[in-house]
Amino acid sequence: MTIANSALCAIAGHAAASVRGVSNSGKIVVKEQESSVVVDIAPTFAFGGRLHEVAAEVQHGIKQALEDMTGLQVKEVNVHVKRLSFIQEKTEATG
Repeated sequence: MTIANSALCAIAGHAAASVRGVSNSGKIVVKEQESSVVVDIAPTFAFGGRLHEVAAEVQHGIKQALEDMTGLQVKEVNVHVKRLSFIQEKTEATG
């Protein structure tokens, strides 16, 4: 069975976007190395969260999703913190 790189990226992106504190899955690169994969991801994090905890959840979620859905071994999930989103909540005063 062959799994397209675009499918691997889609799985990783969905897993990352489902983590609380991630506002966008960002750039994803999946490299296959024999029977394992290495994932590099640069999601956009919501400002105010604990970046190290959110990044660890992203790593765990991507690893679990890829291994469960594809049977491939995930060797590494490298999370690159490059962007933060500053979303203001609307109040009665700001509309």
